[in-house]
Amino acid sequence: MKKILLFLAPVALAAGCSQEITLENPSMGGENPQELTTEVRTRSLTGAVYNEIVDAWMVPQPDPYTLENFQKAYDRLSTRKSAQTLNAQQMSEFASPKKLAPTHYALKIYPRDEAEQWRVETMDDVQVAYIPFDWVQLPAEEAAVAAALARTRSAANTFAEKSPYTVTYDYTNATDGGPTGPVTYQLPILYVVWPADKPLPDDLEYVIDYEVFLPRAAAQISSVTALNATTLPILENEAVSTALGIAPASISPTTRAAATNGAITGTIKVFDNVVNQTVPMPNLMIKHALGSNMVEDITDSTGYFSLEVAPVSNAIIFYLTFQDSHGRWKMTTENDTTIPIERGQYHYGYNPPQLGSTSLGEIIVNPDNRQTYEIYRAVNYFFNVQSDLPRYLRSEPLTIMADDSTDPSGSVRGYFTYSTFISPGGIVSELNPLIRIYNYSFTFDNHVIGIILHEIGHAEHCHNHPGRFGNTHNFIKESYASFFGWYLGEAYYRSIGWIKPSEDSNITGQTRQGWTKDTNYYNGRTNTGWYSPLFVDLVDNYNQRENGAYWPKDAIKNMSPQAISYAACYSSTWAECKIKLQSYIGTYYDSAEFEDLIEDFDNWAGW
Repeated sequence: MKKILLFLAPVALAAGCSQEITLENPSMGGENPQELTTEVRTRSLTGAVYNEIVDAWMVPQPDPYTLENFQKAYDRLSTRKSAQTLNAQQMSEFASPKKLAPTHYALKIYPRDEAEQWRVETMDDVQVAYIPFDWVQLPAEEAAVAAALARTRSAANTFAEKSPYTVTYDYTNATDGGPTGPVTYQLPILYVVWPADKPLPDDLEYVIDYEVFLPRAAAQISSVTALNATTLPILENEAVSTALGIAPASISPTTRAAATNGAITGTIKVFDNVVNQTVPMPNLMIKHALGSNMVEDITDSTGYFSLEVAPVSNAIIFYLTFQDSHGRWKMTTENDTTIPIERGQYHYGYNPPQLGSTSLGEIIVNPDNRQTYEIYRAVNYFFNVQSDLPRYLRSEPLTIMADDSTDPSGSVRGYFTYSTFISPGGIVSELNPLIRIYNYSFTFDNHVIGIILHEIGHAEHCHNHPGRFGNTHNFIKESYASFFGWYLGEAYYRSIGWIKPSEDSNITGQTRQGWTKDTNYYNGRTNTGWYSPLFVDLVDNYNQRENGAYWPKDAIKNMSPQAISYAACYSSTWAECKIKLQSYIGTYYDSAEFEDLIEDFDNWAGW
C-alpha cells in the first residue's frame, strides 16, 4: 500500500509561553580539552513542544534544503538582492535565470512492523531521522527550561504527529526473573531523505512531504543544475542564511572561489573507572543534521569521526546513534517505542566551517545515564571483535532496552526474553529477541558490561538451541550466561589496557565464585543456585576450594570456549550436558578432576 502526496502540512500547536534563554559554549571536559571560543546564543522557546515518541523537546526551525527555498535563493542571487559580496566572475554565474530540479524527496514512511522499519533504517543510500526536518531537538539545558515552563501550564504542548501502527510481542520466556507477558511498542514515523533517482518504495506506506535540494548531490548530477562545484557553496550559503534568518557566512571571494563545505572532526571517548582513563567509542554512528541535510560517519578504532557540514552554522549539533549500521542490533529506551537511542551533542560558538576543518578535539561523553554508553561498549565489542565464542547471526535483529528505572521487584538487573511462534507443523521458533537492562544498583560501569554480556549469552544460547531453549534447565542457562559475561567481559577489559590483578578478580561481577549448592535463596530472589561458576571453573586458573572447603573443587583450567558452548548450548537437561562434558575427559582433564568438579553441581542440578 502506498500513499503519495505532495504538501507542506502545518502542525497545530497550543499557545505557549514566550521564553528566551542565554547559553554559553559548554566545556567539553576530558584530558587537555581544546580551548574554544565562547559565544552567547539566545533562542526563543515559544512554540516548544514535547515529542513523547522520541522523548525530546523540539522547537520549529525551517528546513533550509527545500527545493523551493533553494530556488528563491538562486533568484535572489540572480537579481542582485543577496547580502553576499560576490566578485564579477561569481556574479556572472548567476546572471541568467535557472530552474533547479530536486535531488531528493523528503518522505514520511509509516512502517507497519519492525522488519519494515529496519529495512529503511539500514538502506545505504537514504538518511533517516525521527523528528521532522522542520523541527530541531533542544539540548539538555533548553529542554529543562521548556519542561519547567510546561509545568506552569495545565499540560505540556505535545507533538501531535504519530504513526497509527504498533507492534505487540507476547514475551513468555524471560530469563533472570524478568517479567513475562505481552508488550506493545509504538512504531515511529520515519522522516527519510530519499534520492530522486531511486525508485520510490511502492511496497511501503509513505507520503512525499516536499522536494529537496542537496548541493553535495547536485554537484554530481549534471541534470539538476549547470552550476559548478565552486558556485554551489555560494548558493547554499544564501539558502541556509535566508531560511534561518542569520547573516551569510563572511568569507572572502578569494577563499570562497575554491571552498567546499568544511569538516567537523572529533574523537568520541568515555571515561572508564577501572583503567582510570578515557577509552574510545569505535563503530559509533555520528550524524549531523540541518533540516533534511544529514551527513553521517562511523567512528574508527580510535573514536575519530569527520563530518562535512553546511557553510553557515554557529552551532555544531551532532547525534550519537546507538544502532548497528548493519542491522544486527539496536538500543532503545524504556518508553515503549522501537526507535534507536540518539544522544545529541551540542557545541556552540564556532566559526563557519567553510573556512576549513574545525576540530572539536577529544569529546568526553559524560551523560546523565552512563549506562547507555556501557551497554554500547559491550555490544559493540561482541559484534565487531573477533572472538572464539559464537556470534549472533540470526537474521532478526537484537533489541536492547536501556531502562533508566529500577526493576519494580528491586532485584532484577537485566533479562533476556523472546516471543514464541509454533508453526502448523509444530516447529517452535523464538522470535523478537529482547534484552532489557535496568538501572539497578550499578556501582561500577564494568558490572554493566558484565550484565549485558550475560544477557547476550542467553541470546546466543537461544539462537544456537532453536525451539528447545525454553525447556532448557535454568542451571545450564544461567551458568552459561555467567561464563559468557565473564569471558568476554575480561577480554574487553584486557583490550583497553586492564591487567588482571589476581586470579580471583571479579571485574565483571559474573564469576560466581561465591556459589555453593545450598544458596537457593538470597536477597529476595529464589533459586540463585542456578547462577553457578561451572563453566567459568572449566577455563579459569582459580581454584576456589583453596579458600574454603564448602566451595567446589576446581583443578581444571583452559578448556576451550568452543567446547563449553557446544556442551551448554546443545543440551536441554543436566544429564545431556554432563554427557557432553564427560566426552572431553582425556582432552582437557582426567576423570578424577572431572568427578571432583562435578560433584557439587551434580547434587544441585541432578533433579
